[in-house]
Amino acid sequence: MGSKGKQKKTTKSSFSHNWLNKYTIAALALLTWLCFFDRHNVFTQYQLGETVEKLENEKSDYLAKLEAAKLERENLNNNIEKFAREKYFMHKDNEEVFIIEKKK
Repeated sequence: MGSKGKQKKTTKSSFSHNWLNKYTIAALALLTWLCFFDRHNVFTQYQLGETVEKLENEKSDYLAKLEAAKLERENLNNNIEKFAREKYFMHKDNEEVFIIEKKK
């Protein structure tokens, strides 16, 4: 039983020595370099992802505003007189305009 216990210790130490070779050290060094020191590291990728998300949100907002502007332009082209009277309170020479504001 005593000799088997010694064999297990040597097996553990040889196991821990087996995974700690030059390839493992090189792989860990490369992984560390890529994650922290490279130009395209983890932090840069995170910031770029946030920027892309922000720009996509802005794009959707601008597309919605573009659709609203297209509808307003179509409305303007279809009924110019109504648009001018409602937006800019224009009136003919012989007319009077009364503006009624709603209380908030």
